[in-house]
Formats: sequence, structure tokens, C-alpha cells
Amino acid sequence: MNENSTNLKSINKKIDNEREITKVRGKLIPVTCYGCSIFCDDCFLEVDEFNKIIKTINLCFKGNDFFNSIYDEHRFLCPIEKQMGLMMNLSMKEAIEKLQAEINGTNFIAIYGLGVLSYNDQISVLKYIKKLINNGKRVLLKNFSNLIYFCAKNSLNLTTIGQAINNGDTFIYWSTDPTHSHPKLSSKILFSRGRFRSTGKEIKKLILIESKESDLTHLADIHLNINDSDIEEFLNRLKILLTGNSLDLDLLKKFNIDELTTKNLKNYLNSTEYGVLITTIDFEKKDALEKFKLIQKFQQILNLNIRGRFTVLPISNIPNELGLCHALLSIFNLNEIKQLLDDSSFNNNNSLGLVFGGNYLRDEFINKKFEFNEPNKILFDNFPSNYDRQFKIKIPYLIPSIEYKDSAFRLDGLYIKFKDLNDFYKISEKNKEIWSISKIFENLK
Repeated sequence: MNENSTNLKSINKKIDNEREITKVRGKLIPVTCYGCSIFCDDCFLEVDEFNKIIKTINLCFKGNDFFNSIYDEHRFLCPIEKQMGLMMNLSMKEAIEKLQAEINGTNFIAIYGLGVLSYNDQISVLKYIKKLINNGKRVLLKNFSNLIYFCAKNSLNLTTIGQAINNGDTFIYWSTDPTHSHPKLSSKILFSRGRFRSTGKEIKKLILIESKESDLTHLADIHLNINDSDIEEFLNRLKILLTGNSLDLDLLKKFNIDELTTKNLKNYLNSTEYGVLITTIDFEKKDALEKFKLIQKFQQILNLNIRGRFTVLPISNIPNELGLCHALLSIFNLNEIKQLLDDSSFNNNNSLGLVFGGNYLRDEFINKKFEFNEPNKILFDNFPSNYDRQFKIKIPYLIPSIEYKDSAFRLDGLYIKFKDLNDFYKISEKNKEIWSISKIFENLK
């Protein structure tokens, strides 16, 4: 046997071993991932005979962390109360009693972060809010949905993920990196085949407006290194460039954009059949308002001066903000919603803050620190964060779509009914102290 034959056998044996390793050893379970508002439904979990996860299949890093969080050693398995500087464990019934006492003791209740909950949980909380209002309480939804509030106020033309995938041929990413907040969004948009473009164009163009390096930098056909502070002046010059009679390719030199890039930018935009402007919606209301004004101006400039049409795909770090918009409109009328958003008569000095923490409080990519001004605060969250010390009581809850049957609205408007995985995880049976948000609020008076 010659040396080449020996080497070939060795290689084949190694390949066979690798194949053996990659074989499915447990049971495959199809899942819908609740890690962000895409809610990918093409994912699987491989589990062993004890229902422990062996590996995840077709999940991004965010989805992988989300599903593995169910067994995370840092996860809270019972409510915690801060007493004289010490953290004391409570039963869920004790926590509900204390929560009820805090609610009864004030007429002003501020609620944060409902967008991190699944659709059914949002409905349960909003129904309880209606009950509080009928009992004379003043309830304020803070930072609940800059998305729907300012979109309606500024008359933005919005699109969906499905429309972007199937129609879009030019994408402008402005001051956003959804490869963190929605890791599979860019691949679904940029590398899928569009179905409904009338010209049948399959070539997609990515224009990135970002002043720092990101995961999208090397994918962009054009990368415009522009600070947010300069974006308004850039838009003014872009408007002149797109008027149709402008031959001045030096217009963008102020931003270190050369003539060739300027020419390509103009050509890409002018040849657009269906364009999508993708940008992140800020959590803070004031920041969101300023951003929305610029988004509106950006969209108007694009659509008034080119043959194509541009719509906006807004991105939020809160997983199910769109679901909240639908849930809110199903419970309250428009006048009631205005009251829930109006902070003019709200007394912060004698108020209770209910915060649904979710991942945005622990997100390492979000630099801002959120301030909750209410003197008494209760946090609903499952893991430690830097905000724990601000709260009097911390209440964990069942993780949506993993531990109990639930539903949500996806970012592209699709209603998704999650499969009941109780027979798989059995976590709710192992730990009776963890309740769903729905059960918690159904037990409040």
C-alpha cells in the first residue's frame, strides 16, 4: 500500500468521524425563535432523552442565547425583594401580594418595556391597565412604542420584511446595525431571491450610511462615512444631486466622498425600482422624535427626485414592539391611547414604576443608561442586570414561546401562533414559582 493510499484512507476515516459527530443523536423539535421580531420559523432544537438541548440548528447567536437561557445558571427561579440592603427570596404568592399592595398604594403607575412581551402577555397586561383606569388610577405608558407613535405623527410610508425581501432592489442602512438586533435580517433581505419586482432584477444594492465600522461595512456596495450630526446637511446636498439637472459631482466632497462614489450613488438611486430605508428607532422618546423628522425628510427627498419609490423599514431593539401596537389598538380607542401617552398630569413623585426588563436592560450594545424616576419600582425580568439595585422587587416570569403556549406579531405584520412546548421542557412543572406574565396579572385585583 503506497503512501497516497494510506493518506486517503486517513482522510476518509476523519471525514467519517466528523459525519458521525454531526449525526442527530437526539430528537429534533421545530421551533419559532422569539429572540427578536423576525421570529424565524425555520429553526430546530436537538434534545436528549432528558429534554436538555444538545444543539440548536439554524439559529443565530441571539436565538441560540435565547433558547439556552432556559437552563442558564444565572437565571432567577423565584421573586426577590430588597430588604434593608439584603436580597430576600419570596414565593410567587408573596410577590403578588406585595405587588398588589404597591399598586393599591398609589394613583400613578408608569409602565415600561411592554414590547419585550409576547402578544398574549401584552393583551393580559393591557386588560389589567384598563381595569386600573376604570378604578380611577392614572396609568402612563413610557417609551412603549416610539415606532407607531411617530410613524403616525410623521406620516411615514412603512414597509415590512416580507415586502423588502420580495420587492427590494436598493437598500439604504442608515445609522443601524441589525446584525446585532436582528442577526438574520440582512441575509434574508440581501441574499434571498426577490419574487415581485416587475423587471425581474436579482441584483441588490446596499448603501450603508454609518460613521463607524460594523458587520455590514464589508458587504456595502457604497459606504458613506457620515456622522449623525452631519446627516441633515448631507440630505440637503443629496437633494440637489438628485434634482436631475445637477452635474456637480463635488457636492459630497465635504464628507470625503469622491466623484466616482457620488456618481455611483446617484446612478444606484435613480435606477431603483423598489427601495428600502432601514434604520433603528431610538428607545428614548426625545431622541426618537429627532430621528423621525430626519427619516421623513430622507424619504421625501428620495421619492420626490427619483423614479423609484422608497419605503421605511424601522428596526427596534425591543423584540415585539409591533405586537404591542396591535395589542394596544385591540384594547383601547385612539382617545384612550392618547391619555396613556400623555405625561402632562402625571405625578412622578408619588408613583410606581412597573418595568418589563427584557434584554434591552442587559444589552451590551446599548450604551445608554435608562433612568426610572418613580420612587418605587418593580422589575419583571429573569436575569441579573445593572438595574437590579434600583428595584424594590424583582419578579421572574416564563420565557415566551419556550415554556408555554403563546403568540406574537412579527416585524412584517404576520401573526404567529407558537407551538405548545410544555410537553418538551416541563420547566413549569419543575419550578412552580415561575409564572407567565398572563397568570401574574390575572391574579391581580
